[in-house]
Amino acid sequence: MLNLTWDEYRSKIAEADADADLRDTARLAPRLEVLQHCGDWFDRAASFVHLDALQRKAIAGAISSKADRTRLLRQFRTNADFGIFGSMVGSGMFVRCVNENRGALALSRAIDAIPRTGTVTSGDYDTFITEFCEILDFDSPLATSSRLLAMKRPDMFVCVTRGNRGRLAQMLGLNQADMTVQTYWDRVIQPIHASPWHQAPAPMDNTDQKIWRGRVALLDLVFADFAA
Repeated sequence: MLNLTWDEYRSKIAEADADADLRDTARLAPRLEVLQHCGDWFDRAASFVHLDALQRKAIAGAISSKADRTRLLRQFRTNADFGIFGSMVGSGMFVRCVNENRGALALSRAIDAIPRTGTVTSGDYDTFITEFCEILDFDSPLATSSRLLAMKRPDMFVCVTRGNRGRLAQMLGLNQADMTVQTYWDRVIQPIHASPWHQAPAPMDNTDQKIWRGRVALLDLVFADFAA
């Protein structure tokens, strides 16, 4: 996967989408819808804390109740499945931070370190993860931290979850235990950024442009184990 050209990468996405369709699992279009909503919300807000609590929960993959889904439809006119890149509802501490203004303000200090457009540097990531780990002090918050990164910059980051972790590690030649917040930038993100498909210019086709803008986050479609 790391050596693919853009056209080859696009073919892999199409194959994964067709396979998901046959299995009635999460497909490409719903994923692009989630990325579109999250991107629009980030673009319109000065910071994460300024978003509505329901928007923050959606971005964080923390929508769990029927009431929340009803409110999303009523207030934001979407019934998108925001758990499609992996649900974070099991991380209670993380969900509380997302839901409460004080916690969201602390998370904002981390998220604001990542620019919405342009280059993201290792220093940006270091600032993000330092701030993030000060808020959520537990062993390995890779899923929750990478979730926020992937929703803010899906062209740069992939959310590492129980469902895709094994196959992502295999692609990168890593043991799953080697994928941590400390190694995420150097051993996961940098090799992906060096791939020909990631460095390819934006395509002309409108749908392909949407995929290109979410090309790293969309690795989840290729590698997710839907039975996990």
